[in-house]
Amino acid sequence: MKVRIWRMKMIYKAKERIGALTVVLLFATLLISPVIGQNRSAGKETARKSGLADIPTLVSLSNSAKVGETVRFVGSQFKANETITISVQSEDIETGYRAQIEADTIYADMKGNFVFEVTIPDHGRFVVSAKGSISNANASRIIHSDSLTPAPIFVSGNPNCEVLNANNGQFPSITSDYGFKLDFSSPNGTFPIVNSDSPATELLGGAPAEPGNSVTVSTVGRDVSWSSTRPISAVIIKGGPNANVYVYDPDALGDNGTLTTPNNGGFGVSHVTFCFKPVAKIIVVKQASPPSSFQFDFTTTGLPGGGSFSLTDDDINSNPMEMFITTAGNKTITESLPAPYTLVSIDCVSQNGTSTINSEAVPTADVDLASGDVVTCTFFNDFLTAVEATVSGRVTDENGRAIAGAWVTAVDGSGNSRSARTNMFGFYSVNELEAGTSLSLQVSHKGYRFPTRFVELNEGELTVNFEGSQR
Repeated sequence: MKVRIWRMKMIYKAKERIGALTVVLLFATLLISPVIGQNRSAGKETARKSGLADIPTLVSLSNSAKVGETVRFVGSQFKANETITISVQSEDIETGYRAQIEADTIYADMKGNFVFEVTIPDHGRFVVSAKGSISNANASRIIHSDSLTPAPIFVSGNPNCEVLNANNGQFPSITSDYGFKLDFSSPNGTFPIVNSDSPATELLGGAPAEPGNSVTVSTVGRDVSWSSTRPISAVIIKGGPNANVYVYDPDALGDNGTLTTPNNGGFGVSHVTFCFKPVAKIIVVKQASPPSSFQFDFTTTGLPGGGSFSLTDDDINSNPMEMFITTAGNKTITESLPAPYTLVSIDCVSQNGTSTINSEAVPTADVDLASGDVVTCTFFNDFLTAVEATVSGRVTDENGRAIAGAWVTAVDGSGNSRSARTNMFGFYSVNELEAGTSLSLQVSHKGYRFPTRFVELNEGELTVNFEGSQR
């Protein structure tokens, strides 16, 4: 069988860099590698044991890729033959905002499965998601690509972040004195961003301790690679009497490339300094009961650039929104109340206890964010079960005599209708209506005319009688 392949070129711009992102969409009937097949089988078994076997999923063999590598995604448990919208978004690591790069559609097979591939040519963080047209199910994965190592800038002497910030002409993107120094040779390992005597680590430029954040460094001879849980603006590699400075604009969360000491006698790494901006973080988590792949939409204010994002239940797709923020002050996160769910509560927790939070005014969390703090807000939703109500009454003529066989129809604002027929005594009862709706009530009979009635339906039973006039 010949397999057709769609190729779609996507162009995106990140500040002054433009990269091409190619997404290859394949028929769901494409044979999947044994490894992916094993992963899917394991995933199904886990889902079966947890009682979530029918939850749509999107899996990949890896959550990271080098520039130019291709990542294959496998979707399963969607509706048979439904249209799947594939969306690729770039995510700003400082703010958490997502910018749509491109979207296209494929079709699930008869079992609700499909396959596609994404090739990412630039560094950054990308959100790849799949949404079903019938099920409205949404599943996503985050893919990290390693940084492109910037060209080193040679600086004589022993520079720190304060020196770089003061030299705005050469380092315009360095806007803070904050730094974190690993003050020992050839560092290897993970180091919390705090002052420490053993190993010797030092906060510079008035930077506050961030015990919840860390840097991880690997040093081999003169070569260094690194990663961090918070955005980094520059890395200073000191060796001998001078240093190389690597500037990341925009800020980066890591670099798998090779950073090295200056070529001035072959000195090894004497210490490494990380420069960064003051930053706080807001994490938004979604919890739905029962667990669901339903997509919940949010908007924000007070955050750089403003923005919106979507989340699914954390138990189904653990992918909270993390927003790094370089300015303290008032921030709000608001959930767009989605039928058929209702927002029950918002629980916001300040890691350092320094931020002021008001989460009582559902559906908005109002956070006065303190510099260096991490605030986690969890939005809890329950499935909204409609409360049923009934409209009943009697249909008579002008003399009060019962009219049998008349049809009484209740129509809501969306055009949904339910009907009942009067019995021999003229009584009717329209059941299984949704409380809290506005209805129009219409009566039809070949021998009589009736006025249309408009009512507000509350929980319980509403009595509405009709009197008809002969045609």
